[in-house]
Amino acid sequence: MVAQNGHALEVQVLARETIKPAYQTPPHLRNFRLSLIDQINFPISVSTIFLHKADDNSFLPKTLTKFYPFAGRVKDDFSIECKDEGAECVEALAIGFLFEYLRKPDQNLLRDFQSR
Repeated sequence: MVAQNGHALEVQVLARETIKPAYQTPPHLRNFRLSLIDQINFPISVSTIFLHKADDNSFLPKTLTKFYPFAGRVKDDFSIECKDEGAECVEALAIGFLFEYLRKPDQNLLRDFQSR
């Protein structure tokens, strides 16, 4: 199946919101130091997509308490400040089959999820 836009999946963004961690980051973990490799690499924006069942809305706040830098912001070239500002969450509906997309991934489709 190929959607009207020529992609294996057609994406409709339904909502965007910032999800904050379920619990505050402990004070001793508020400054996450980047590794030497992270410090010397060129800045790269990385989008990560997590898929979950539509009826499970509790996983992200709990996940952010385990991976607290995901809810932080880059402070400088050496660290991420983890003040529980949250991670952007995009709720979207994909029309099509995931296995068809995975057969021939299209990075341009991921742009539909990025902030505008």
